This record gives sequence, structure tokens and C-alpha cells, in this order.
Amino acid sequence: MKLLMVISAVTLLTACGTHKVDVERELEERTFVHSEKQTEEIRYTIYTDKEVYQEGEVIKAWTESMYVGEKEEIVIGHGGRIYYNHIKPLDGDFELEGAMVLPLLYTTLTKDIPHREDFVKTGAWDADSKENEFWEDFFADEDLMLPPGVYELIAEPSFHYSKEGKEVHVSEGISRIITVED
Repeated sequence: MKLLMVISAVTLLTACGTHKVDVERELEERTFVHSEKQTEEIRYTIYTDKEVYQEGEVIKAWTESMYVGEKEEIVIGHGGRIYYNHIKPLDGDFELEGAMVLPLLYTTLTKDIPHREDFVKTGAWDADSKENEFWEDFFADEDLMLPPGVYELIAEPSFHYSKEGKEVHVSEGISRIITVED
């Protein structure tokens, strides 16, 4: 009888702990606004900490890549970063196309464990353009802050992996729409 009580207590405590983890995960998912896509084996997501920012406020955005296939892990090949980051104003007149450094790197994705990469400013501009001063100021600060407007933050994956002897390339982008108010 004591054994039955111990088993019941352990089961109850385990179930409560599992529920707590599920609730914490659900709250975390609700806290961050996201958009995701999934291939047969990899789920990738772009997150922002909210949808509306105030002018001068730091925009927190990141991507996560998670292997969801049958193996324990998979190795992906990519440029300097897994994602090209683009910023596209939906109501403005500039667009920041991402740039990528070229060395081939490899990242191991472990099954069901997200690999995080912060959304960073990348790109180049024409030094002779009338917007030169804007771009110099924009890139001088490491934090992502944008003038008032509506923007699409685009994370375009550019990685590959091998499956059953065939090369699989992932390149379909994901994006989040944010608003910066003055």
C-alpha cells in the first residue's frame, strides 16, 4: 500500500511539473510575436518582442532554426550567418537589402533544440547618395532602431544539408511586420 502511495505521489508531482513547463512554454510563445515556416525536417521562425515600437526604441528581433527530423542532429552549411536580414519599409522610400559574408560555415542543429540568431543590420549603400548621412548614422549604432513607419523585417534563410545523399537547399523567407510610432 505504501508503494502505491509513493507511486501516486511521484506521478502527481511529475504531472504538475510537466504542466508547469507546458504553461511556461505557452506564455513564452504568447509573449513574442512570430512567423514560421517548416520544411520536412527544419522549422524556422522569426520573432519580435512586440509589434509596435516607439521612435528611438530598440527593436528586438531574432530567428530560430530547429531540426525536427528523425535523427538526433543535422549539420547545415551556410554563409557567415544562416539568414540574410532585410528591412523593407511598407510606407517609406528606402529599403535595406541584407549582405552576407562569404565563408562557408557549418552549424549543428540538435533535434528539438532551437538555434537562435539575432536579427542584425547588414547591407551597403552608395556613399554618393543623398541618403549617405542617414545610412552612416543608421550603421553607427549596433542596435536596430528605425524612424516612424511600417516595416517588414525579412529573414531569408540560405542554408543546405544532405538527406539520403541529396543536397537540400532552404531559401524561402519569413517575415514580421512591425510599426514604429513617433
